[in-house]
Amino acid sequence: MTGEHDQQSWRDALTEWERIDTPGYLYLQAADFIAERIESGILPRGARLPGEKDFALMLDVSIGTIRRATDELRERGLVITLPAKGNFIATPRDRARGGQHRSAEAVCTHDPSINTIGR
Repeated sequence: MTGEHDQQSWRDALTEWERIDTPGYLYLQAADFIAERIESGILPRGARLPGEKDFALMLDVSIGTIRRATDELRERGLVITLPAKGNFIATPRDRARGGQHRSAEAVCTHDPSINTIGR
């Protein structure tokens, strides 16, 4: 998946998700699944994550679960949040910076490789 991505592309990338009926928090299961998709290249670096509501529907989980999974991925340095723009899969450059929050202006000016979904 490179370039522009739509909701169907995300659904296709997440088709193997299934809840595991084991002890543990669902948000961690979701975060681990998404992290594996990022690390394997199925979800491309720089891609914008779907909105919380759409993402929750894709995985059939609550918005709170998606929010906590996204927070977990951010703590792992796999996702960055750009104010007023959304959540993005971190690029190697972002990860070298520790996945810190960056302004949208900084990204547009210094990182033209950012891909968006649904635009």
